[in-house]
Amino acid sequence: MFKRFLIITSVFLISLLSSISAFAMSDKAFLKLCEVGSVEEVIQAIENGANVNAKNSDAETPLMIAATYHSNSKIIKELIEAGATVNYKDKDGMTALMRSVRYNAIPVIIIELIKGGADVNTRDKDGKTLLMHIVAFEVEPQLLRELIKAGADVHAQDAKGAIALMYATSTNRNPDVIIELLKAGSDVNATLLGGETVLMNAAALNTNPDITAELIKAGADINAKDRFGKTALDYARENKNSKAVMVLIDAAVE
Repeated sequence: MFKRFLIITSVFLISLLSSISAFAMSDKAFLKLCEVGSVEEVIQAIENGANVNAKNSDAETPLMIAATYHSNSKIIKELIEAGATVNYKDKDGMTALMRSVRYNAIPVIIIELIKGGADVNTRDKDGKTLLMHIVAFEVEPQLLRELIKAGADVHAQDAKGAIALMYATSTNRNPDVIIELLKAGSDVNATLLGGETVLMNAAALNTNPDITAELIKAGADINAKDRFGKTALDYARENKNSKAVMVLIDAAVE
């Protein structure tokens, strides 16, 4: 009899603890779990009723945090299937996909977000697109191809009229990134609202002369002038970009 009582009591306690566990996960705790917890722990929390659309003071959701810190795409899949809002934006106007691309850049995570309905043409609060963010850094060309394949618009402009190619030629030293954007139809002679061209941008800011050379090879107009009458060569000289100067002079001679 006593043994039976112990068994019943044990079952009751286990049931009670399970119930407490199911309701004990606060939004704050779940958000932290999505940052540092294992996939299994996150799944268990979801099954126990954790709020998959919880938000912290920065308007970050569990999906955003998981996309920023995790490398296992299963956690992304589980959150989305549990009802996580894929295109919700944080206080900076960034979605889970934008944060993943900007801070994590793991292809399987990004692909899972896209499969889950992530908008590849969403913009942050400054009007910058996903492509503008990613091409400004050392992105893998394969990842860039995946985004373009998913419908990322290479022609989209920010408030100053800059397209993704303009961002890439400013700081990205990998010619393959430039080539991918051009293959996707980027306008090699696109201009900012002030008349500055992509070539002028590269001549002024990019220290890899191969970038300038690729633009010229793709048909960039070396004689184009901005509203002040300056050419790409003028920009290169003003910014002491000697290698770009040589490329532009050679192109002019040819």
